[in-house]
Amino acid sequence: MSVKAARPRLWARNLFAGWWVLGAAVAVQVLPASFLMHSYSAYAVVMQLEFGWSITVFATAFAAQQVIFGLLGPFQGWLLLRVGSQQLIRVGLVIFALGLALLSQVRDLPLFYLALLITSCGGSLAGFLTLNAAVVNWFIRHRSLALAMIQIGVSVGGLIAPAIAWSLTTQGWRFTALASAVLALLVGLPLTILIRDRPEDLGLVPDGTPIAAKRPSTRRRHLRAPVEVEFDAREALRTRAFWFLSLGQMLSLTVVSAVLAHLVLYLSEEANFTLALAATMVMVITASTIAGQLASGFLGDSLSLSKRTIAALAMFGHAGALLMLATAAALPWVVAFAVVHGLSSGLRGPALEALRADYFGRRSFAQILGFASPLITIGAIAGPLIVGFFADSLGSFKPGFAAVAGLALLGSVFFMLAQPPVKRSRPSGLRSRRAAGCRGKRDHSK
Repeated sequence: MSVKAARPRLWARNLFAGWWVLGAAVAVQVLPASFLMHSYSAYAVVMQLEFGWSITVFATAFAAQQVIFGLLGPFQGWLLLRVGSQQLIRVGLVIFALGLALLSQVRDLPLFYLALLITSCGGSLAGFLTLNAAVVNWFIRHRSLALAMIQIGVSVGGLIAPAIAWSLTTQGWRFTALASAVLALLVGLPLTILIRDRPEDLGLVPDGTPIAAKRPSTRRRHLRAPVEVEFDAREALRTRAFWFLSLGQMLSLTVVSAVLAHLVLYLSEEANFTLALAATMVMVITASTIAGQLASGFLGDSLSLSKRTIAALAMFGHAGALLMLATAAALPWVVAFAVVHGLSSGLRGPALEALRADYFGRRSFAQILGFASPLITIGAIAGPLIVGFFADSLGSFKPGFAAVAGLALLGSVFFMLAQPPVKRSRPSGLRSRRAAGCRGKRDHSK
């Protein structure tokens, strides 16, 4: 089959197919981000009013979702290598929709936990890890920008969440959950047509150059994809870079989850902000995160600043923002915190995922990220617990925020220690001796 015939007709001739893959992946990422991740707290509010369940019930369910994401990671990476991202996204969307439909029928606590379990599994299979793995294969020169767009999809989900909250209060949570299930299928499944695993399957190489073996030899050097060192999962686990990157990302999730879980409560109860003003600070963080993600994409693809440096500086930004929050509760300082924290989140995320792909290559990216997921999840669970422990023990959120700021500084150290890994190869002397031995045996046989 020719290269031209292999391309779906939906794709314009002059536009690299990777951009269509990226656009579809971003749109798919918005679905679990808006329908579950950013809307969970709104569901908790309306369901608490109806069922009278305690805050602990919803906090436990939230933590359970994080555990599912972490435990599913290694299996998800293995599954991606065998069935491909397109099929896995389709399966994930169907499971996600079934979970939301089941959520709309909840009458008791066991069914609530079961619905969230199913929804979380589906959202994970169709979401961040799978979409990142698909997009990484299509880009090398523009990898940071592409991964930044995936994370912008997560942030856009936060901007859509107010519409979900409006539906919860005006149409009811049962209708909203069921309508979200239908939309996830109607919007998500058609988009998967555009998602392909590898550009080589369409006669392309990353970043858009067509493979043309019959072209003049003087141009062949322009038709090859940049050479990357490829690690398999076992080789990556033996490197210091894998563990330093994973530990740094674990601490970054500690920061993000601590703020996500406790900021509104801190501002409204301890800092005496109105609930509306506290919610506005969340919007400021979201907008700043999107700006940071775009900046990270352009900076990471340039040679002016390394991705490792971007990630380390972002952790310094997190630390400074949390210290501002912990030492001053006046509105200007809180606004400054929201902007710096959001920019730091946006800068760090795409740079870190692109750095992992640069270090270990495209082939086993999903598996390597999957093996890092359990460790990363520890941070997502630990952040709210650390700040909550200090708040319960000392009667203030500020010591907890200060403690998490210290962990952010430690995270920057881990990122700076994550030097590029060196792929181990068989010593040339050993190869020479084995080759000489083989020649000797052949000579002796003669």
